[in-house]
Amino acid sequence: MSYTATPSAEAGPRKSESVNGITLNISDCGICFYTQSCLEEGMPVIITSKAIWDEPRQGMVKWCRKITEELYRVGVTLTD
Repeated sequence: MSYTATPSAEAGPRKSESVNGITLNISDCGICFYTQSCLEEGMPVIITSKAIWDEPRQGMVKWCRKITEELYRVGVTLTD
């Protein structure tokens, strides 16, 4: 799967970028995945996975936990 995250204004002038992640689990209302990027709680994301959905899904980061120096576990609530 891949996702595009939109940084908040407080995070500074960063562009949205598409990043890969590894899906851990998924439900009708959310998805949990590993990624190398720290995502801010409340950050809007667009998640794309042709193996799971026909169309990209919109969501919002509910939590982000640091696992190692270069790995984060992220929980996203799907909003569409």
